[in-house]
Amino acid sequence: MATGAEDAQSTASVPRSPWAARYGVGGDWRYMNIINTGQIQHSGIAPMLPGLHPLYYADEPRPDSRIKPLDTAEVDLLFTSEYYGGVVLNCLKPWQLGPLNAFVDFGRHLIPTGHTQLTDKPAFHAAFRAEMIEVDESKWYPCFRKDRWYDDTCPDPQLQGRGWSVDIPEVWEHLRVSLEIANRIMAALIDEENEFIAALIWGHIALWSDLKQDIPALQDPPSPDALTLLSPRVFATLWARIHGSSAASANVAANPGAAGSQTQGTGFKAPGVIPVDLNTVPKAEWHKSFVEATRRQEWGLLTDPDVHSFYGVTVSRRETGVGFVCLTTRGLLQLMKGGLSLAEQCNAYFLQANTILHELAHAIGARKYFTKAPAHCSVPWPRATQYAEPFYNFQATSELGYAFINSAFGGVPREAPMNSADAAIPIALILKNWPFPNQTADQARLGTTRPGHPAFAPDAMIQLGAIPATYCAQFLSKSFWGDAAIKRKTDKHFHQNILFRSVTPNDPDRQHLNDFTLDEAAYLDLVRNDALDSNSRYMFDVWNKRNALWNQARHGWHEAELMRWGVWMYKRQCIERFRHEFDKGPSEQGRDLYLLAGLADDVTGAFDSTKPLDEYVREIRACSSSWYFHVIGLLMQAALPIRRERHDRMEESMYNIVLKPSAAAAAANHQPYAFQLGPPGSRVVVMEQSFLSDPFTSPNPKPVELIEHSDYLNQALRVIEAVALELDQRSIAVFTPWVNEILRVEHNLRIQRLAQPAEVRRTMCAQWDFNVPPYSPTDISMWKQDTREWVRCRYRIIVHDPPARPANP
Repeated sequence: MATGAEDAQSTASVPRSPWAARYGVGGDWRYMNIINTGQIQHSGIAPMLPGLHPLYYADEPRPDSRIKPLDTAEVDLLFTSEYYGGVVLNCLKPWQLGPLNAFVDFGRHLIPTGHTQLTDKPAFHAAFRAEMIEVDESKWYPCFRKDRWYDDTCPDPQLQGRGWSVDIPEVWEHLRVSLEIANRIMAALIDEENEFIAALIWGHIALWSDLKQDIPALQDPPSPDALTLLSPRVFATLWARIHGSSAASANVAANPGAAGSQTQGTGFKAPGVIPVDLNTVPKAEWHKSFVEATRRQEWGLLTDPDVHSFYGVTVSRRETGVGFVCLTTRGLLQLMKGGLSLAEQCNAYFLQANTILHELAHAIGARKYFTKAPAHCSVPWPRATQYAEPFYNFQATSELGYAFINSAFGGVPREAPMNSADAAIPIALILKNWPFPNQTADQARLGTTRPGHPAFAPDAMIQLGAIPATYCAQFLSKSFWGDAAIKRKTDKHFHQNILFRSVTPNDPDRQHLNDFTLDEAAYLDLVRNDALDSNSRYMFDVWNKRNALWNQARHGWHEAELMRWGVWMYKRQCIERFRHEFDKGPSEQGRDLYLLAGLADDVTGAFDSTKPLDEYVREIRACSSSWYFHVIGLLMQAALPIRRERHDRMEESMYNIVLKPSAAAAAANHQPYAFQLGPPGSRVVVMEQSFLSDPFTSPNPKPVELIEHSDYLNQALRVIEAVALELDQRSIAVFTPWVNEILRVEHNLRIQRLAQPAEVRRTMCAQWDFNVPPYSPTDISMWKQDTREWVRCRYRIIVHDPPARPANP
């Protein structure tokens, strides 16, 4: 059975299961959610034992549904599915989708979304449309209007060869709904004086190091060139520490941003740097100032050149002061294809609006930086010609888009399945706390992090919330926006109603996220305040019933079998990816050596071979399963060229983009725009030089110029022998298929290397044919030292010291 690492050609002829047909087979290989059994492509997010319908998953399972696996092959399929499903659904169980998505709430009544067979009726879709907000473009802020939009000149086969354009009626029909939502959200945030909006309009960008000079008690900047964007509230507090309380700030109330200070210097002492007293700013000035801040905002639709990379990207046009945002079109495409449930439509419209607001924050921040106005930016020139995203109010990550979305919604909404390239149906939305505690320093697309910040500490909590469809639906609801009883729309992050959360310590040794459970504090708060609406009661009841049903179906066998199966999953994705990449060509051409070397280093690193021999052997013997993968990693190294030195490669793809103004934009004299675009997150990929540390032969690593492929093969056999001796002494068995496959491949590699002339032995092997063995927990063997042979056993035992549950990739 092959998993998501299978290439498209090898799976094209294999039919998809109903779940795979509806929700796709994944995108980036790290987020593949497909298992190819050879007979069918099974979706990793499909619930099993019992199963559910891919659309009517809010229905109860059929009474005759099986709840126990038929054989070990189905056990493997179940656990592999749950593993990959856990990754792409952020540990949300597929049977938990029903209570989240069964209804949308449009104020007057609940409307079924079509996730039960009895409610998939045209009448409910008609009721949904009748309760939806009306799109009124005349009331939009100018920055969202049609005359600010550009079209893609690149033909898209999915649009019958046309380029994406707002002048295509079915494109604008859906995009304008998300723009209406974005406009209403922005207007509400401005009306209710959101602090981040105030920062974008009247906040101040400065070099962090300059502020540190003025106020030594400030935290150290993460880098000499780090910038910070201070909201008026924070700026005024710190400014007062330098200048004392002053009425001077009132001088700029009527004309925010006007210079009034004659002091010299940088940071808080720079000329013209005076905080704005928001208490004296009329509400009309907030809206007027936002219009001015977005006066030169433009947008474009872009056929995503890399469908796994981004939803939108901001291109700063410093020479013109224009903030230009390109939105990719996969969400729009899915809406245009149709067939979405009402819940999925609400999710899709809200996600598109979320992306628009996220990118708008980037655009305004960049424009603010390049205006040169002293009240906006005190970064000295020419240094200010180089823009890097500022840290908002000294936060842990410099990412204005996420900072804005976090301020509005109390976290960052993310779609699930993640990175599903070929069918971007947002089956669920997950609210992630931000800054992301498990963000690593090399994830540049998520912003630059502050090393050592408590937000990334091991005891920081990774918090996920399961967003119900009712939350997204309220942004499309006439009742929500028109309800006079809801005086402040933005309170409680637009009246969030999240009842189920996953909370996990950010421990690097922890291998998986915790399951979603009821947020008892939130639930009890609703009960005490008599605010438990009918949908919340429904979610609470059905969630508990479903968990009880699936837990009961798994009682007595699932946990123990999962422990045994863990051996088959540990490093499995790396092993299958390695094979997939190796099979791309008969030589080094066509194969990504950087990827292969990284995978081999990862698998080899299951144990630290730089330790003294006694510690190395003790650790290997103490874990009676993970040693398989350490040995497989050594075999991988033997199949690759010896790398005599480290190599770096910039993993960056540049695309030439040409956008033309839409009809309305052309009428407003906008000109075509051409630029180069590289997907966010471009990074340097490292291929380390070959490394060999064999404690059996030397306490020190072998010099790289002396490493031979046979060294890796010999170390692999020494590890197996050390394990065998321990197994014999403790009467512990191993899984026969793993030992057989390891020894077969070792022998094959040795033959290949011996057959090569000496001058080519440091190249790639012609063949790597390691196959992850079929799951067979009863096929076990024991080593007999007296006869030096493996004796196959035919009885079931519990694996001693099973490995930790596999980590999310």
